[in-house]
Amino acid sequence: MKKIILLLIIVVNGTFLPTLNAQEIVSTAGTVYETNGIQLSWTLGETVIETAESGSLVLTQGFHQSKLVITALDDITIADFEVKVYPNPTSDFVIVHFDENNWNAHIQLFDLAGKKLKESVTNNTDTQINMTEYPGGTYLLKLFNDNFHPIQTFKIIKR
Repeated sequence: MKKIILLLIIVVNGTFLPTLNAQEIVSTAGTVYETNGIQLSWTLGETVIETAESGSLVLTQGFHQSKLVITALDDITIADFEVKVYPNPTSDFVIVHFDENNWNAHIQLFDLAGKKLKESVTNNTDTQINMTEYPGGTYLLKLFNDNFHPIQTFKIIKR
């Protein structure tokens, strides 16, 4: 009987795993309470990161995010270097923020068909990219250093 139950669990999990999204919580319950400028939201199924107890009260804290958009498609290839691209999703502009500006960065914007839409070179820490001229969809923003060594690729969602 145990083997049948185990086999059933494996088959059911194998059937539904491809449809689950790791960045969303699939839960049976949850709600939000607001009062006097304080908000409390809870969801069953969160990962527990800390538990606090006081008498008969127990509070467990976890990660609670309704949606998490992953935008960096690969790891950064330069040590001790940081780049941020925000806001994402966007409807008008995207800002590329480099933690340092001592070299020229090449910025290329592509559609998902691989067509290069825009290319620029900057040595500023903040560079604004106008997305208003493009229809809603998903784009790839590729960043290179002055030797065209890839830094990082980002997925941009235009609404």
